[in-house]
Amino acid sequence: MAKEKCWTCKKIKNDVELRATDDRMCKQCFDKNNAALQSIRDTGAIQSTKDCNRNDSPGPSSVQLPAAENGLLHDSSVCCTLCSGKLGKTNKLTCDICSGCYHIQCLHMSKTVFDSLNSIIEVTGWVCPDCRSETRLQLRQIKCGMAKLAEEVASLRADIQQLKSDTGQAVPPPPPPLLASVTASDRKVSTSALAVVHRELSDKQRRQKNVVVHGLHPREDVDDCDLFLQLCEDHLECKPYINRTKCRRLGKKTPPEGRSKPLLVVLESESSAQELIRKSYSLRAGYDDEVKNIYINRDLTPAEALAAYEVRCKRRTDRSRSENTAVNTATNNIDATATTLTQGQLSASAAEFNPTILLATPGGNTDCS
Repeated sequence: MAKEKCWTCKKIKNDVELRATDDRMCKQCFDKNNAALQSIRDTGAIQSTKDCNRNDSPGPSSVQLPAAENGLLHDSSVCCTLCSGKLGKTNKLTCDICSGCYHIQCLHMSKTVFDSLNSIIEVTGWVCPDCRSETRLQLRQIKCGMAKLAEEVASLRADIQQLKSDTGQAVPPPPPPLLASVTASDRKVSTSALAVVHRELSDKQRRQKNVVVHGLHPREDVDDCDLFLQLCEDHLECKPYINRTKCRRLGKKTPPEGRSKPLLVVLESESSAQELIRKSYSLRAGYDDEVKNIYINRDLTPAEALAAYEVRCKRRTDRSRSENTAVNTATNNIDATATTLTQGQLSASAAEFNPTILLATPGGNTDCS
């Protein structure tokens, strides 16, 4: 038998079982409980009363028995829950869930059935009709919840399979569980990190329906929302539904001359934002120079904006490095070509040189002997 903690003495023992009091107690505590109950009965702490006749007007009972001095006994009502009449020592039943006491006459239970039930009640226990009905209702609700949960799990599995087929890549396995031996400081740091991640994901989900328009200059006599919708109708062949109350210009500082603040546009759905961004690439092929400088981008979180800025800086650095490498290579090739040409000209000049021309001068003597 596995060791278990006794609910009464709070000690780990081998003989802990579910007793008739609906508590898990060891045998020693159970014996003490029975001895205390017997002592109270012998000393007359529980006064015997006559059985009452059934009353047709039921009412709740608030009178309870005094608890035993050692704390092992539970309080119980001395009045019937249905008729509010007093109870005696015999011919009564106590519910194991709500601890309410009942006359067997109020329960329409015969003396024979009560005697048979009383012989096994310490093992089986007894539950009143109200608690049975409430328990059935709760069980039915739990079953409905489990069925709904199973449907949601099946839907999630179908979505995962669809994602696998769309991306053509296997979904990475879940991260390993955290070690049980982490310290309190580690748990605090982990909780803070999870809170930051949750806020970032919530902010990202909220921005999925937004787009940011750069290069759309405001007009004094036209609202920004109408200006954006006019741009969509004239150049993107669409007219999306926007939330006018949430559209606004971003930034507090006044932009330089010739530039304007970005316009935040809140759309109806994520698909509308994605479709609008996809169509915005056609603005580069327009004939109007003002329209060519208008860009429609996603509404990025601060972390995403920083990551995108770092990517742009790296791309610019790589491009500059490639251009410098190309210039250096071209310069080296020019220098090598110039050196080769110079050496070739010198060789040709040396081959054409004739020393006799210098000796055949007027008045000179060609005889060297």
